[in-house]
Amino acid sequence: MKKLIAVVIILVAFIVLLVAGAFFYVDLSGHRGFRYDLLIDGKPSGHIKVDRYVTEGKVVYKSSAEYPYSTGYPCINEKLFLKKGTMTLLKFAEEAEGGKGQKRLTLLSHAGEKTDFLFLEHPRFITLKGVETGEKTMVFSPDDIMLYMPIMEKYNFWKKGAQFFEVMIPVDEPVPPMRDKIEVRYLKDEYIPLMGRRMEAESFALKAKALPEAKVFLSKHARGILALEIEKMNMRFVLVSCIEGPEKRIEFVLNKLASLGNLTSVFNPWKTGSRPAGSPPGKAVAPPEEMSVPAKAESRERRGKKEIFFESDNLILSGKLWIPDGEGAFPAVLVVPKDGPMAQGEQYLLDSFGEFLSASGFVVLVFDSPGQGKSQGSFMGLNDGKRIRNIIAGISYLKEHPAVEKGHISLIGHDGGGYLALKAASRVPYVRSCVLLGAPFRSLKTDFVKDSSREKVREHLKSVAQSTEDFSFFMGIKIPLEEYREFIARRPYETILSFDRPLLLIVGRDDKFFDPRAVDGLEKLLGKKGRLNKMIVFRKLGAYLGEMVEHDGSWTFSANRDILGLIGNWIMHSSGYDEDKSQDTQDTIEEGGPEERNSQDREIKI
Repeated sequence: MKKLIAVVIILVAFIVLLVAGAFFYVDLSGHRGFRYDLLIDGKPSGHIKVDRYVTEGKVVYKSSAEYPYSTGYPCINEKLFLKKGTMTLLKFAEEAEGGKGQKRLTLLSHAGEKTDFLFLEHPRFITLKGVETGEKTMVFSPDDIMLYMPIMEKYNFWKKGAQFFEVMIPVDEPVPPMRDKIEVRYLKDEYIPLMGRRMEAESFALKAKALPEAKVFLSKHARGILALEIEKMNMRFVLVSCIEGPEKRIEFVLNKLASLGNLTSVFNPWKTGSRPAGSPPGKAVAPPEEMSVPAKAESRERRGKKEIFFESDNLILSGKLWIPDGEGAFPAVLVVPKDGPMAQGEQYLLDSFGEFLSASGFVVLVFDSPGQGKSQGSFMGLNDGKRIRNIIAGISYLKEHPAVEKGHISLIGHDGGGYLALKAASRVPYVRSCVLLGAPFRSLKTDFVKDSSREKVREHLKSVAQSTEDFSFFMGIKIPLEEYREFIARRPYETILSFDRPLLLIVGRDDKFFDPRAVDGLEKLLGKKGRLNKMIVFRKLGAYLGEMVEHDGSWTFSANRDILGLIGNWIMHSSGYDEDKSQDTQDTIEEGGPEERNSQDREIKI
C-alpha cells in the first residue's frame, strides 16, 4: 500500500511538472526580446529595450528607452496592446519621465472604429472621447522603433510589393493625433553588417506625406527588425542583442543566474544604477551634496556651486546657487524654468546659465518647484498664484544673501516661466530687469495642426475655460482643470507691455508656437518704451541656446556662449552698473568664448 501511494505521488508530481513545463515553454516561446542602440550622426545616443509577448487573446509590446544624451525626456516607457490575430489596436500608453521626476503621459484606447485620447503634460492636457479613427488604424511614430514592429508584422510577405496602413501619430503637444497613410514597399534582399558579422536581410521603405522616409531591414527568416534608418533625421537604430524562442530564453536566464554568482561587478546596460566609466549614464541617484549653511549664517567661504534650501508657503524648496570667486557683493540672477515637467535639455541649459554667468560676476539661483528635485510639496495643484509666490521667495532669498549687491537682482524666465517671472517682478520693486527666453504667448501654426484638429483644440480649451471644477478624471487619470484654466487665461502680451523696467525678449521664428503678428506688434511697442527694451529674433531659439556635442566618446551640452554673453552684458548694463564693471564682464565673456563661432548665431533682429 505504501509503495502504491509513493507511486501515485510520484506520478502526480510528474504530471504537475509536465503541465508547468508546458506553460513555461509556451510563455518562453511567446516572448521575444530585442535590444537596440540609437545612433544620431553615427554617434551612440540611446538604448531601447523592446519585449513582445503573446497571451491568450492579445499581442503585447513593451518598450523601455533611455536617451542619456538627449535634450528631451531621458526615459520613455511604452505599452502597446493589440488584438491577437487581427493585430488591431486595443490600447497604447506612453510615459515620458522628465529631468526632475515629473512625467508626460499619452494614452489611446481603441474600440471598434472609435478612439479615446489623453495627452497630459502638466498643466496642459487634452481629452477626446469617441474620435472616429477606423477599425484598422494603428499607432505610429517615425522615431519609435517599437511602433514599426506591428506594421511589419501585418505586412503580407507573400504578396510583397507596396502595401498601405492607416495610422494615427500622437504629437507631443495637447493636440489630437495626426492621421496619415503609410506605404510599406519591398526594396530588395541584401546583406548588412551587424554584431560583427554579415546578416541576410530584406529591406523595406516606409513613407507617408507628413513623415520622413524610413528604411527598415528585417532578418530574412525570423522577420525581426535588424536595423532602421531615417536619413533625413540622421538617425539609425541597430540591433545589439536578441532573445527569441525557449532555448535562447533559457540560455539568457542561465547566464543571468551565473552572473549573479560572480563576486565581481557585472555591467548590465539595461539595469539602472552605477555604470563603468565611459558608459551611458542611467538613473542612479548620486549621493546628495552637503546642505549649504543658510545665507544669514554663511561664512566668507562662498565660492562655486552649492545646494541650498529656503522656505516658501510653509514648504522647503531646494535649489542650486552659483557664487563667483572673489570678495565683495555681486549682482544676482534668478532663473525661472518653464512651468511644466523639466526636459533634460532645460536642466543642461539652466546649469549652463549658472556656470557661465557666475564666471562673469553674477550670483545665480535656480530652484526646484514643489514636487520636483528635493523640494517639498506636490506639482499637482500648483496654480499661478503659488508659482509666483515661490519665485518671490527665491528673490527674497537672494536679497538677504551677503554675496548679493543690494538692489541688483534680475530675472531670466524660460518659456512659460517668462510670464511668471514678469508677474513676480512686477510685485517686487528691487528687481531691476527681466529676460524672457521664448515668447510666452502661443499660437499653433497652420502647418503644425490641421484645420479639423484646430477646431477640436478650440472646443477643448473652451470647455476647460467654462468649467468650474478643480479637477476631473479621464481614463482613470486625474486631470488638473484649475491649473490649466489659469494657464489658458494668461494675458502675456498685456503683461509684457505693462512691465515698467528694462526687458529683453528673445524668440525663435521657426518655433512651432511663434506668432508673427504678436511679435511684430511687441517689437514696435517695446522700441517706443525706451532703448533698454529689446527684442531679438533668431531662426530657432532652442538650437541657438545650445546643443549636445560629442568629444572623445562622451557627450556634453554646449551652450552658445555668444548668447549667454549677450544676456549677461544686457543684464549688467540694464541693472545700472557702471561702465567699468560692464566692460570687465564683457572681457570675461569674450575670453571664455569658443574658438570658432557659428556666423548664424549672430543673426539678430532688433
